[in-house]
Amino acid sequence: MNLINQFLIATPDMMDERFKHAVILICDHNEDGAMGINVNQPSEVSFDEILSSLKIEDKQPNSYPLVHEGGPVNTECGF
Repeated sequence: MNLINQFLIATPDMMDERFKHAVILICDHNEDGAMGINVNQPSEVSFDEILSSLKIEDKQPNSYPLVHEGGPVNTECGF
């Protein structure tokens, strides 16, 4: 079964905190695993903060959409 472009929606009784209340859009799914974006729980990190940490000059401060975390297993990836 291939889940690319499908949503995974956590059931109310989901006990794993990484998936609790999560709606995950599956972006890639193959024999090596899966990668998705948690679309209903945006990151607390702003895009401005990401640019600053990468030392990239921000020409339009505060004009970016929300940053969504990857995962919810690998939250160090953002989209």
